[in-house]
Amino acid sequence: MQSSSSYPINFDLCVLPSIEEKETQFEAFQSILTQLLNANPDSVYSLMLQKHSIPLDLLKKENKENKENKKDGIYYQRPYRGSTHYTVIKNGKVLDPYDFYQPQGTQGFCQLFAFFMFLNQVDDFKLVQVKKKVSVENFVDYAHNTLQCLKQFLEILKTDSKLRKVFQQRFRQFVKNQGEEYGISPKTSPTRFLHDLSILNLLSSLYYIYDNPLKGWKTKQSKDDLWKEIISSSHKFP
Repeated sequence: MQSSSSYPINFDLCVLPSIEEKETQFEAFQSILTQLLNANPDSVYSLMLQKHSIPLDLLKKENKENKENKKDGIYYQRPYRGSTHYTVIKNGKVLDPYDFYQPQGTQGFCQLFAFFMFLNQVDDFKLVQVKKKVSVENFVDYAHNTLQCLKQFLEILKTDSKLRKVFQQRFRQFVKNQGEEYGISPKTSPTRFLHDLSILNLLSSLYYIYDNPLKGWKTKQSKDDLWKEIISSSHKFP
């Protein structure tokens, strides 16, 4: 086990974070998964939605003010270049992961949160209500939700052999084309990648959430109270 900057790195895992960007290891894995769970019609994510007859569509800029009039489904938009955010419209109501389970304005598992929110499979998530500033309790709950979102997705792959096969195909192609760029160890198999994903724990997620911009905390401000929660954690880094 070694560390770079403030964040530990387990060099036995198949994905290594960018040391130059001071990336957490959870984020290194998450960024790969996000690429595989994109909005392309043949992506793993789109196939998940198709199985449940959930429409997926781009919410264009001119339609953002009339979201309530859209049909039920999951909609994605591009808040700024290089980013994608997913929201839910169900029974005429707009449901945004940022309002319930995910830190406001962060890159994360919004596509998976949206999927589970649409299906109302949220019993194991914790509702996070931030007042003026992300508290220690909010912080831990955000980390819990992020890890739980990952676990629920992995359970889908475990129980759905057809979807797992597609995931394996897409992962092999991704490794071939972009593996080195994303820190994936050479010859990493889909099985190895999923195994290493599965052993990421709450401490991994706490580091990841800490590294995100959080409401009420200045970008370069030391989040002392949140850091104390990390170092007091009884969990060991994978």
